Amino acid sequence: MIRKMFPILILLLAAQGGAFGQDVKTYEASSSHYQVVSEISAAHAAELGRYLDSLYDYFASLFHFEAQRAATGLRVRILANKERYDGHLKSLIDQTREDFIYLHYGNPGKRELVGYATDEENFRVSLNHQAFVQIFRSFVSNPPLWIREGFAVYFEKISVDPGSHRAVYSENLAWLDTLKDLAAGQGDRLLPLETVLSLTNEGARDNIEVFYPQAWGLVSFLMNSPKKEHNRLLWDAVAALQPEASLEDNIRRVYDRSFKWYDQDSLCEDFFVYLEGRRSFRSLLREGMDAYTAGRLDEAERALTAAGEMEKDNFMPPYYRGLIEYARKNYSSAEELYKIALEKGAQPSLIYYALGINAYADRKPEEAVSYLKIAAEIDPEYREKAEELMGRMGGR
Repeated sequence: MIRKMFPILILLLAAQGGAFGQDVKTYEASSSHYQVVSEISAAHAAELGRYLDSLYDYFASLFHFEAQRAATGLRVRILANKERYDGHLKSLIDQTREDFIYLHYGNPGKRELVGYATDEENFRVSLNHQAFVQIFRSFVSNPPLWIREGFAVYFEKISVDPGSHRAVYSENLAWLDTLKDLAAGQGDRLLPLETVLSLTNEGARDNIEVFYPQAWGLVSFLMNSPKKEHNRLLWDAVAALQPEASLEDNIRRVYDRSFKWYDQDSLCEDFFVYLEGRRSFRSLLREGMDAYTAGRLDEAERALTAAGEMEKDNFMPPYYRGLIEYARKNYSSAEELYKIALEKGAQPSLIYYALGINAYADRKPEEAVSYLKIAAEIDPEYREKAEELMGRMGGR
């Protein structure tokens, strides 16, 4: 999945350097908006610049950033490994991080997005997050934190189509279940709206476990609400921002221009209604599995199909839909879905055992024996069950 969606982070780890401080060759590449310094390769630096340009174009179009103020020379640095990354950060801020970070200074020449070589999926998410922050702050130095971080989380799953080089938005619901848990009951565990709108860096740190899901939730609600006045609230808030104003000034401007004139009790009620109607992959999957166990096959299929649309590379929805088709005695459909689940990373022994049972029920004993033998060879836990079933067929 990562190799298909995000080739720039499949890095040439053989080119990694040693401890920070040793001489390591760097490669530089300039793109339309970026100056990339990479310790991986020249190709990596160039490809990363192209990827970030695609994100930049998408965000600039969405937020209507003025073309004449287009940012150029945004600095990005990718270190060869975590050790060198830690050393670089300690030399700048005397701290380390586990993922990417954007360092923002008053002097634009010192600002840079920093990361290190890895192909793990969470770092693609981290790069997208920090890239948004870097781009947004190139136009507005001090936006309110809920706007900055809420949008950054909102866009974490964005990708770039390798053919068209256009950014493709994918909804990020990673915080949905957490936010729904926080909002359960009377929502007393959530921060008041006025608090969220006015949080400073210190306040966000003090409320970190609530701030991120709530900031994302507010942006998601205002972006996706069917009520146009909610959408307008958000874009009026963005339009109120001044490029060089202080954080406190921009917080005040957003409140005075946008939220001050709106009935906040009504807004919060609409927010809870919106939240109640949203379903995450996890909740849809659980709903589908529970419905399947209870024998409500149509209900299970609807929930699992929706879950599969939400996370197209997860094997659980097609596997359970295979079980549903097996229960309906649609054996050819069940076989197809099991094989799709296998392609998406399902445990091979589980799938081959399921295929064996499915073929047996479909009166295809030779196929059943073939599948069951594979399951037994892969995983000893399936050996006894597989041999028992093959024994019934005379295929031991």
